[in-house]
Amino acid sequence: TPTYLAPEVLDRKGHGLPSDVWALGCVLYTVLVGSPPFEGAQQQELYQRIRAAQYPLPAHLSPRARALLALLLAPEP
Repeated sequence: TPTYLAPEVLDRKGHGLPSDVWALGCVLYTVLVGSPPFEGAQQQELYQRIRAAQYPLPAHLSPRARALLALLLAPEP
């Protein structure tokens, strides 16, 4: 689904381990928060947020969870 696409996949730089790590981060975020990390009303808005790794971090997430998500969802792996 588009909400789980890694920035390098969006930019047509290929798919590999970094994009799999990104997808893992998206799944983990969804499990912890209850919604995907990246959402947008329009597809272009969604893609901008993905490229910038712009996602909300709810207050209930522990510092360790926040740190892990930051590592997994780094726009430049």
